[in-house]
Parts: sequence; C-alpha cells; structure tokens
Amino acid sequence: MKIITSDPVNAILLYINISGGDIITQYIIQWMKLETLEKDAEMKKILGAGLELRHVVSLYELVEDRVADKLIDCVDQTYKCQMPADVKAELMNSCEFEDTSGRLGKIPADAFAKALKRFALRILSVKPIPNGVELHSYLTLMNFWSDVSEDVVEKHFPENLLVDHSHTAYVEIKMKMDRVRAKQKASMARTPNPNLRPGAKSVRNAKQKKNKFNES
Repeated sequence: MKIITSDPVNAILLYINISGGDIITQYIIQWMKLETLEKDAEMKKILGAGLELRHVVSLYELVEDRVADKLIDCVDQTYKCQMPADVKAELMNSCEFEDTSGRLGKIPADAFAKALKRFALRILSVKPIPNGVELHSYLTLMNFWSDVSEDVVEKHFPENLLVDHSHTAYVEIKMKMDRVRAKQKASMARTPNPNLRPGAKSVRNAKQKKNKFNES
C-alpha cells in the first residue's frame, strides 16, 4: 500500500498504524542479527515477547527510561543545585505520592520523576541551558509526560523550580517515593491476614523454630 503525505512524521505513524500487526523482530533482522541483541538477558526477554509494530513507541519509551535511569546522575553539576526550602516544599506539594486514583488532582510522583529523566536525556545531555531558566518553560510540554493530563501539569507544576534544580528535584522525589513505599510495605506486614485461621500463625512459627532446631 502506498502512503501519500508531505509530513514524514505522519508517514511513519501511518505506516505503523497500517502495519501494526507485524512482529517487530521481522524488521530488526533486516538491519542486524538478533544474536547481538539477545546477549542482553532483558532484551532477549523483550524480543521473545512477540511484540508487534504497534508497540514500538511503548518499547522506545521503555528503553529510553532505562537509559535515562543511568544518565540523569551524569548530568553537569550546573543542574544539581540545591533547592531553597520554599521551592522544595512547592515541589513536594505538587506531587501525589500515594495511590489515590487521582482524587488529589496532583501530578503523580512517578510521572514527574520520568519527565525529569526524559528532560535530562533529551535536552540536558544535548545542549547547555543558561542558569536561572524556569523548568516549567520546558516541562509543560506534554511530550515529556505519560498518563498525565495537560491541565494537571499546568495547574500543579512548581513555578519556582529551575532547570538548575533538575537533578536535585529528581532525587528528592525518588527519596520520598521510596519512603512512602517502605511505609506502605511495613503497614501491610502489620495488617492481619483475614484468611489466616486463629492460631495458625503460632503453629507456623512453632514449626519454623522446630526446623531451625533440627538443622542445627
């Protein structure tokens, strides 16, 4: 089928849409041997999942996020400036750290962290940005975000956050996310299992102690 369009990006998207059911590996083998990619265990697992051409954008974002995980810590010191207390408070207040199904209307912390990683990979690693530039002049562009509405980003993005704070903001968000997850995990561990019969836990603990005694 011949595609007629003056826009090369639209042509690519149209082709992907038309050929969406084709397996990605059918295209990869036209340029390189699969054995080269399959040396990496995770990539081998991905290639063996039967991904189709319509999944290529999601696959690209997955690979990009993995690269950005490493790259963001390598950005220039210019973008690792400490945030003033009021800017940090503004950042923390803009994020939704717990799964509230969007009831708070804030920016999901995980999405904010991903946006900062993509910004580091796509912009900071390519060209220098002068000091004092407000980060919202870049990160209110929606191509940095996934599963977040433009209204939410525009309403809650911290106005006083600078490009200079990019790495520090990422670190602060990740640390808060880790603390929240650890707290949730500890809370779940303390919650009694309703399916556990009365006395069953004591019996299980007794068996574990007996096994340890026999092993010694």
